[in-house]
Amino acid sequence: APAAAATAPPAALAARAARPRHLRYDDGASSLTYERPTTLAELQAALSSSPAATLVCANTGMGVAKYYSADGPTGAGSGQPPQSDATLIDVSAVAELNVTPHQDAHDGALIAGAALPIAALITALDAAAAADAAARAVAAAVSYHLRRVASTQVRSVGSWAGNLALAAVGKWPSDVLTAFATAGATLTVAPRPTGGGGGGGLTTISVAEYAAGGAAGATIV
Repeated sequence: APAAAATAPPAALAARAARPRHLRYDDGASSLTYERPTTLAELQAALSSSPAATLVCANTGMGVAKYYSADGPTGAGSGQPPQSDATLIDVSAVAELNVTPHQDAHDGALIAGAALPIAALITALDAAAAADAAARAVAAAVSYHLRRVASTQVRSVGSWAGNLALAAVGKWPSDVLTAFATAGATLTVAPRPTGGGGGGGLTTISVAEYAAGGAAGATIV
């Protein structure tokens, strides 16, 4: 019998399948909870329910033994330890943190979602340097420094905001933080909920203020 012709799924079904879904897994044996919200409101609700949760995006720091800490979600040790007694909230699918890089129509500033990888930011900076003479010097300089962060593989998945967040709590000296602070970059942050509240509205601070602890616990948007 002749083979049946392949048919594409209806457009609405394909679009629904492509959208990230809110996920949550609980492992009673290890006391590990993993949650992946898809909106900022869902993220704030998850943080309100689990105030001590650790935010992750690409979670590239998991593969670097020297960044482990005894009180972190990975425990201590020189090898890759199992995660236990932790709540991890994955922000990689939060829509508000995945804003496509673009230049602000008012002041020309480059805006990019916090969950985007460093590589995406490099591409956007290169495009800005090529298209905007006024932004060329700064954009090219920041792009140059970002290309020297970690490795190609890490830059392709690791978020720029995750790098800043780890630097702010003393995990490492960050070239991303240095370049952004020198360029006068600002961050939009969502305060972490406390006491079951929503955490308040979004605020804007400089990268230098963030590095100094000016938005402790806040989520970069």
